[in-house]
Amino acid sequence: MDDCSDRILTCKLAGLSCSQTVMKLVGLEPRGEEGEALIAAMGGLSYGMLCQHTCGCLTGAACALALYAPSKETLAGWCRELDEWFTGRFGAASCRELVGEGAKNPALCLEFIRETVDYCLELLDDADLL
Repeated sequence: MDDCSDRILTCKLAGLSCSQTVMKLVGLEPRGEEGEALIAAMGGLSYGMLCQHTCGCLTGAACALALYAPSKETLAGWCRELDEWFTGRFGAASCRELVGEGAKNPALCLEFIRETVDYCLELLDDADLL
């Protein structure tokens, strides 16, 4: 298992959701921050806002990227790129479409998280922000 997968598993074992894990690994850890209140607030985006709407990985990633964006225009560009990549890679942005109506698929969700974290960190690295 690689380092990112190990860190994701640690987050999951600590009870963090998809959106919380992405925020922790993309938004906070690289900045040397902990942000317990922010992590708790990100719980509202978990499991597609707790009702299977937009995937928490995707919304969590957009929030994490916002911590780095030097402008709204930059953030909007990153979010468009993220959405295009995510829907192209996984075929949908909706939690319901990704895992099925009322379903949870921890193994699949872990893959969404891992690939989304990797993509966001690469995006930030390419922008010389990491």
